[in-house]
Amino acid sequence: MNTEVSIHDSSAGPRTRRLVEERLQALAARCAGVVRLTARLEEEASQHRVAIAVRVAHGPVLAVEARAGGLRGALDEALQRITRRLERARALRTTERRRPGRGRR
Repeated sequence: MNTEVSIHDSSAGPRTRRLVEERLQALAARCAGVVRLTARLEEEASQHRVAIAVRVAHGPVLAVEARAGGLRGALDEALQRITRRLERARALRTTERRRPGRGRR
């Protein structure tokens, strides 16, 4: 699994990068089939923006964005959203029913 963290925030330091990487690793460990995780952190005026994209094996690329006054708040919200999207995508894949075959004659 490949993890990429891109920080475009002048106030963020190495502790922030480590925090984000740890949270992304925990997310990948909880959700099977994750191939690549990308997080982008930005500071716009007085708000922080966190965008997370997840590439799932044999599935779609899921992306979310969250904004909040603090970096941790935006990160927590983005992680909650992407977790819900991953769970929903997994549920859709596993509950899809196929039509019965006619069999060979």
